[in-house]
Amino acid sequence: MEKKGKKLAILLTALFLGYTMVYIDKMSVAYSLIPIAKEWGLSPEIKGGVMSAFFLGYAMMQVPMGFAINKVGSRRILIGSILGIGVFSFLFGVGTSILMLIVIRFLTGLIAHSGYASSASKEVTMNFPMEQRTFAQGILISSSGCAAIIGPLLLSPIITYYGWRRAYQILTIVAVVIALILIIVIPKESSIRIKK
Repeated sequence: MEKKGKKLAILLTALFLGYTMVYIDKMSVAYSLIPIAKEWGLSPEIKGGVMSAFFLGYAMMQVPMGFAINKVGSRRILIGSILGIGVFSFLFGVGTSILMLIVIRFLTGLIAHSGYASSASKEVTMNFPMEQRTFAQGILISSSGCAAIIGPLLLSPIITYYGWRRAYQILTIVAVVIALILIIVIPKESSIRIKK
């Protein structure tokens, strides 16, 4: 029983890290758009377009992503989401036009972000006993607050001293590391899954 408890704690920690990455990536554009706007001379409307593109993609994919999770499994969606954040962070960091940045943020919302929350909830349901699920969900939801503290403390100095492109290189590396952790930790058909 103690071994199962440790596995659940490790799984919850991994899901929490992924959730934190999701929220940091979601907020990253708010910090990077300031130097991007200075560098490229963007109007407020264009800056709003970059930010809105993400949420348009995110909203469009919510229902289809629910079907995808049921079809291919929450584990694949979770890992794919974080790898997607890494890929799109890299592409955003090498972006050469405002249209490219808008398309990348749209695809980030559409592909990378849209399935993480639902998949994490499914993993909690599949792996945690009924009496622990609300606690586990509360831990995952608290990641937004942690990301709101960690994100500005880390990203703002990196963007200020090294530039917004370097910040996205770092986000890429962090996302890949978290994806590897998820690959190792999230059970396939593991013994910690709840017996039906």
